[in-house]
Amino acid sequence: MRIAMMTNNYKPVVGGVPISIERLAAELRRRGNEVTIFAPHCAGEVPEPEVVRYRSYDRKLPGGVVIPNPMDPIIEQAFAAGEFDIIHVHHPMMIGYCAMYLGKKYGVPVTLTYHTRYEQYLHHVGPHMACGAMRRAVTAHNRLFTNRCDLVFAPTPMIRDYLREHGTVSPVVVLPTGLAQEDFTWDEKLARGIRNQHIGDCRQLFCSVSRLEKEKNIPFLLRAMKRYREKNGAGFRLLFLGDGSQMEALQAEAEALGIGDNVRFLGNIPHGKLSSYYRACDLFLFASKSETQGIVLQEAMAAGLPVVAVEASGVCDVVVDGRNGFRTAEDEDEFAAGVRIATGAALRQRMSAAAEETAAGCTAAGMAAVAEDQYEALLWERRWATDDIKAAKHKTLLQKAGW
Repeated sequence: MRIAMMTNNYKPVVGGVPISIERLAAELRRRGNEVTIFAPHCAGEVPEPEVVRYRSYDRKLPGGVVIPNPMDPIIEQAFAAGEFDIIHVHHPMMIGYCAMYLGKKYGVPVTLTYHTRYEQYLHHVGPHMACGAMRRAVTAHNRLFTNRCDLVFAPTPMIRDYLREHGTVSPVVVLPTGLAQEDFTWDEKLARGIRNQHIGDCRQLFCSVSRLEKEKNIPFLLRAMKRYREKNGAGFRLLFLGDGSQMEALQAEAEALGIGDNVRFLGNIPHGKLSSYYRACDLFLFASKSETQGIVLQEAMAAGLPVVAVEASGVCDVVVDGRNGFRTAEDEDEFAAGVRIATGAALRQRMSAAAEETAAGCTAAGMAAVAEDQYEALLWERRWATDDIKAAKHKTLLQKAGW
């Protein structure tokens, strides 16, 4: 099959959507498919033969995300030349409109992965946008868009249910972002070095991975770790891996809470080294309530790291409470208690084994096989429908001719 993947953002931007696209495309190619990614120009990009870059505007959103220009004629030029069988778009807005236009004009099925609860990210556009009316408008827009798609992929069962509850009637199939092979391997020497470098004279080393933005709920995590320190002492260190517009504010907040010595902000870490950082730590801590899926939770589990996380979408589908980690309410005392219990040696060892087992069931290769099956089913369905239409027209012509 020839597959057109269309996105509003792609590497070198760091985020869940670029990771998902890159992994799915790579595995689909290994299965013999041709995949072309349509992505906006971005600072630091490296030219790739299977990536069509279209124009973007100068203004950027937090995290370095560009604002794409889906009206760039190069998109349709490259699409028409590619003779694609399937469009897989990764955003219902901007490039989503272009994907829908091309699908209709060229008679190509359109599929969408619903990566993001967009109504939870309106504050990036402006403070005045994060109001109830705008959230309802965005939800209504996305319902209309999903119902024009031939198929919608949901990263988790919870997001599938969310789409159904909000009026999506198009077929919805669960398709998580699979884990890459490098997520299951690490450098033990590097992991020991990371632990020695950061743990100092502490007993425990924790980590969290996310963009440092408001929707990631990191201030709650800092307050919870203040409670943990008050109840269990200062013998821990928490590493934040990731960058974002809130870094300086979060560093200042950690100091104000009196846990500056317990927290280190390390910025972005190359993905190839992340598994070694996970392996160096005792627990993975997470407070975001805006995830559609917990990619970083699965990555941490692939390295045998149990998770303590605030119960929310993207968490409930990954963390099995008491088995591979703990889910807690958004309550500082409850979260701190979850961390304390999870650090018990015997329990942590059992949860570590269960975490690895959880991760093993979600590989990128397996997810690509699911996507390929769904693409093929759509194409067969469309061919049968086309044949039925042709047969009906042929019968009508025969009847008019008196046969």
